[in-house]
Amino acid sequence: HKRSITSVGELEKLAYLCSNGDSRVSSLLGIAYEKVGFEGTIHAMESKTHLTSIEVINGVRIDSGHVYRSFINNEKNMSCELIDPYVFISDTKIAGASDIFKIVEFCVKQNRPLLLIAHSFHPEVISLLNVNKDKGILKCCAIHAPAYGSNRTSILKDIELLTGATLHCPEHGFNAGFI
Repeated sequence: HKRSITSVGELEKLAYLCSNGDSRVSSLLGIAYEKVGFEGTIHAMESKTHLTSIEVINGVRIDSGHVYRSFINNEKNMSCELIDPYVFISDTKIAGASDIFKIVEFCVKQNRPLLLIAHSFHPEVISLLNVNKDKGILKCCAIHAPAYGSNRTSILKDIELLTGATLHCPEHGFNAGFI
């Protein structure tokens, strides 16, 4: 018998049963869902201390390194934060500036930031992005796609769903329709 959970109270009751009667865990899960809603995502991790805590992240955190330090715009967190960016996702290498020139041009005309996620980037691509960023023409960031193999494709598809972007297929070429 399957039924949907419609309230945090029902979720806490289920969590209580699933956690072998640990009311602390079920309560924390209820608090987490109150913060992110039923459409949000909760990620449980093992604590390295004896403490149990909740961290809420507004937006999306992608665990992958920046291609170059120059994309960091939040020195405190050593991160790049973009508000309402266009997102271009590719599981392949972006081999040259000509591959993304139309995309960069589109983002500049729309006055919106650009996040590029790809397997790898030719140095020419990074140079194009840095020149535009340094001149204040375009806020942008380029990061390597997280993970490897089929796991990478799965994560990229998740990012695609979260952002509304379309995963680039090499046979379609690079164009603004994929952001």
